[in-house]
Amino acid sequence: MKDVLKLIEDQSEFSFMYNASKIDVYREIDLNVEKSTVEDILKKIFAGEAVSYRIINRNIIISSNSEVNESAEQQKSVSGKVTDSSGGALPGVSVVVKGTTTGTITDANGNYSISNVPANASLQFSFVGMKTKEIPVDNKTSINVQLEDEAIGIEEVVAIGYGTQKKIDLTGSISSIKSEDLSKTPSSSINQVLKGKAAGVMISQTSGQPGGDFSVRIRGTASLNAGNDPLYVIDGLPIDNSGIMPGPSGSRGVPSRNPLNSISPSDIESIEILKDASSTAIFGSRAANGVIIITTKRGKEGKLKVNYSGSIGIQNVIKTPEVLDGTRYANTVNEISVLRGNGIVYDQNAMNAIPNNGKGTDWYQKVLNNNALTKNNTVTLSGGNSSDLYLISFNAFNQDGIVHSSGIKRYTARVNLTHKKEKFDFDFNLNTSLTLDDFVPFATGNNESAGVLQNAMVFTPMVDVYDNSGQYSKHTTAFMAENPIALMNDYLDDGETNRTLGSFKANYELLKGLKVGVNMGFDRQFARRSQYVPLSIREGKNLNGAAYIHTNERNTYNIEPNINYQTIINDIHKIQIMAGGTYETFINTILGLGSSDFPSQTVTYNNLGSGTTKQITESYKSKNQLLSYYGRAFYSYKDRYLVNVTFRADGSSRFGESNKFGYFPAASIAWKLNEENFIKDLGLFSNLKLRAGYGVTGNQEIGNYSSLQFYQIVTAAIGDVNYKGVSPQGSPGNPNLKWEKTGQLDVGLDIGLFNNRVTSSIDYYKRNTKDLLFSLPLAKENGYSSILSNVGEISNEGIEFELSTVNLSGPLQWETMFNIAYNKNKVVSLNEGFTEQIYNNVFYGGGSNFNLQILRPGESVGAIYGYVFDGIWQSNEATQAAIYGAIPGDPKYRDLNGDKKITVDDQKVIGSPDPKVILGLTNNFKYKNFDLSIFIHGNLGVNKYNGTRFQQLNPNFLGDNWSPEILNRWTPTNPSNTIDSKRTVQPDYVHAANTFYLENASFIRLKNITLGYNLPADRLIRGLSTLRLYCDIQNVFTITGYKGVDPEISSAVDRDPYPLSRNFTFGIELGF
Repeated sequence: MKDVLKLIEDQSEFSFMYNASKIDVYREIDLNVEKSTVEDILKKIFAGEAVSYRIINRNIIISSNSEVNESAEQQKSVSGKVTDSSGGALPGVSVVVKGTTTGTITDANGNYSISNVPANASLQFSFVGMKTKEIPVDNKTSINVQLEDEAIGIEEVVAIGYGTQKKIDLTGSISSIKSEDLSKTPSSSINQVLKGKAAGVMISQTSGQPGGDFSVRIRGTASLNAGNDPLYVIDGLPIDNSGIMPGPSGSRGVPSRNPLNSISPSDIESIEILKDASSTAIFGSRAANGVIIITTKRGKEGKLKVNYSGSIGIQNVIKTPEVLDGTRYANTVNEISVLRGNGIVYDQNAMNAIPNNGKGTDWYQKVLNNNALTKNNTVTLSGGNSSDLYLISFNAFNQDGIVHSSGIKRYTARVNLTHKKEKFDFDFNLNTSLTLDDFVPFATGNNESAGVLQNAMVFTPMVDVYDNSGQYSKHTTAFMAENPIALMNDYLDDGETNRTLGSFKANYELLKGLKVGVNMGFDRQFARRSQYVPLSIREGKNLNGAAYIHTNERNTYNIEPNINYQTIINDIHKIQIMAGGTYETFINTILGLGSSDFPSQTVTYNNLGSGTTKQITESYKSKNQLLSYYGRAFYSYKDRYLVNVTFRADGSSRFGESNKFGYFPAASIAWKLNEENFIKDLGLFSNLKLRAGYGVTGNQEIGNYSSLQFYQIVTAAIGDVNYKGVSPQGSPGNPNLKWEKTGQLDVGLDIGLFNNRVTSSIDYYKRNTKDLLFSLPLAKENGYSSILSNVGEISNEGIEFELSTVNLSGPLQWETMFNIAYNKNKVVSLNEGFTEQIYNNVFYGGGSNFNLQILRPGESVGAIYGYVFDGIWQSNEATQAAIYGAIPGDPKYRDLNGDKKITVDDQKVIGSPDPKVILGLTNNFKYKNFDLSIFIHGNLGVNKYNGTRFQQLNPNFLGDNWSPEILNRWTPTNPSNTIDSKRTVQPDYVHAANTFYLENASFIRLKNITLGYNLPADRLIRGLSTLRLYCDIQNVFTITGYKGVDPEISSAVDRDPYPLSRNFTFGIELGF
């Protein structure tokens, strides 16, 4: 019968309501009907059955006769009328017996009638835009209800610096993301949760490895050397979010890790993103790039609740760079070798020996791990009473990399205790985590350059993984390439990170409205990286095995006494005042050991002492401190005119003696226009608020001791006597170093329509960063290459727009969240004597080195700089080509200054690596017990230099593999105008940055589709309160013209990136 009822629902406008414990919907029935009314079908279904039914509007309520015949003391028929606050009838109100699927909706006159209601039950009345009301039946047969208006989100409270504030009272620009939004899409990191969810916040992954780091930019790039990452505050504790994973230089680099790996997304209650200076200035010297406040979940009053969520997923590679198969590779190498005046490289015997019937070895398929698994499990216990609440959670996350031998395991545990009684309250949080990383070799720099992926791209397809002797095959011609399988299998690179975050907040009310308190916290991080380079790798063979162990310990301690006062005078004047101080200490300790020439290769990095040569010992310890004073005052008149003023003074040990302290004021105002009678009379706006603010924030992220001169002990021989002394080391100190300061203006408008069913905000901002910290090049005669200095000014100017709508309510619910932001970034000025700087030397080996970016007033920060590609010199252009030292088949570049030669003077700004527009779009649907979420995000107006394509068309060595594009290279019989002939003798500028490899990296990506189902409460077994099943697809498809693997990279150069994967996740959520 259940199937028949479902068919009726699908083919009609009706929905069924019944008590599953009374109606046997699982009994088999034999029914054959055609072109019948719903009522006729129901008569046939229930013929001879002790069942009755009623049709009310579009709802069919089915009841057993035993329910109807039960005593009046136990079962009731209840009817009544539902009205709004003005007494008007409310049609379409949902009336449900709490805890069951029994229910109905009010008719056009607001009337309802519901039968089979237990005498001890409660009725729930709900309607979008109204406060839900719950009324006990208590043997009543008539219940009339008046629902009150409730503007959606009107009472929402958001976290701000050192406190909370009603969203309706905010005077600054703050985006808020709540746990219900976070839970709609499964994710493994906080940064993934934030992507595309807030206007003006650009998030891109700097490394695709499991646990890889993300780049977060709020309202553009504002610094050159002092970092652009926002400040993260977790449960009131500002944390150090710089990478901690150590490693020896020159040994396959230091992997880029996400410092927020220690926090499980399932533990987050809310995230607030503070964007304008009036919101962030309270954090002073660390807030120039915005502030992200993360509040973790707390216990809720009630008996013990246990929640479990678990998921399993698979990952599959979407795209990798294309390479030539064995036969096409051998033919191409032979043809280009002959072109360059040499003989063929591969004779017929070599061609006949190509593995896999001439296709050769597909190294990408060998190193990639399709159907790589992810597993995520979380258990949460919570409960408490009116004064004491608790929450304990455990999470285990395991992700296999889509490159074999890579992956991450993360284990976290968290405890929250909250106490509030009379005048005293406290909040205690402790989060501890263990992260275990399995790395495969990648170098630092642009994306994942070098290591396994680069070698999979360039390694010859002419050989199999192993040679005839069972050893790893070597590259047949190029001496630099490593066997990617040897790198992947034998090179050991293991990481371990322990992190414990603790915070304690306590407050005592001295007088009514006056509280004193203290916040204390610590952040302890310890990372260990262990590496072993085997004999199957060139480096290991030269050293007879090499092993390294590096550790990094970082400790932060924080104490903040504070005082708060708030009062309301005559229901007109609302006053809130807060003041406090901060003392923070940061200690960082690094230790590194290494040795080589091992008598046995089996001990790897587990016995460094057995290595007989090249012992390496390095250690380093640094410390810096921050002493601060801060305050905030908020005033509201008639809940209509709002003023907020903040001030912070920061003293940092990092700066020069005369510039230790920086001062950061801010002020903002807001006018609630919807409280004015001339707006109220329109009856349109539930919220209309105009905001404006200006403030100053700072940036101190320059590293320790940058203002000081380092010295080293040296020994000098005078005659036969050695004398010890000191000499300067590194860069010269700069005692005049001072803070970067960012002044920001923000003007915004918040709009709410139809009881906030439609809400939007629009912000205009302009932020100027002065006294930029930059490593200024010095003339060689100074004895130093550069000095850290304050050199100039950068501006970011833009517009942000956010829109949320409740499109449909009732049985089918649909809500939409959209955000879009435009940002224009430029270098305003540089100090006298410093006109511009070309930087970011990209190394490709084989002489293919060039600088890619330029710092120049009037251009965007990091502007891409190079030649304009004008095609290929053709056979009929030989005379003209010769003027430029070229011949037909060579690339042609535009002679911008017309001097008949191509020099650095013909280079220009050719692109910008930062998008002009970023956007996000979320649509959430709910129908009965099903929910569907669709998330889209994109970047527009952005360029990337396709370094992978450059390398594939300009290999360091002839034996490296090529892109299939090489098959369309210029020859006298194939006058290509895109790919040059690849002859050896070419001008130097051939390998410099140029527009041929610069691509439009704009994209729109369908990031997530999540479908969920909640089992109805009356279908759950005893002891189970909720059950949700869901499936999710991540990285569904991307619309882009970019030729590389993934347009969503954080750097200007895309080189050998970790492949993007499409992820399928299946999960379950249980509540007990």
